[in-house]
Amino acid sequence: MDILIIGLGVIGTTYASVFKEAGHNVEHYIRERSNKEYISNIEVTLLDGRESSKGIQVKKEYTVNPHSKKEYDMIFVSISQGKIANVMEILRKEAFKAQYSYAVIYGMTSNILIKLCKDMIIS
Repeated sequence: MDILIIGLGVIGTTYASVFKEAGHNVEHYIRERSNKEYISNIEVTLLDGRESSKGIQVKKEYTVNPHSKKEYDMIFVSISQGKIANVMEILRKEAFKAQYSYAVIYGMTSNILIKLCKDMIIS
């Protein structure tokens, strides 16, 4: 699946690394003149709870791929409350399109977020 992540924040980058590990093509939209515009690699640290209830800390090197097209299977947005209008303006201006509805994450409970991500990885 081709996935566009809006931005390069902690949550979006964490999900991007998980999507990429699951075999998906992941790209990021980063605003021009952003202080993150020239980042090409990030170390992602996760607490993996699959084999231990206390979790095992895992560090991974994640390569940031800038967006290269306008159409994706899914666009993943992770923002704080009150910033949805800015993101919607970016999506409109850049004319990004997705086969699936945008996944907008802000103020969701962790159970909804976990289900959403499982559904996206399985698709």
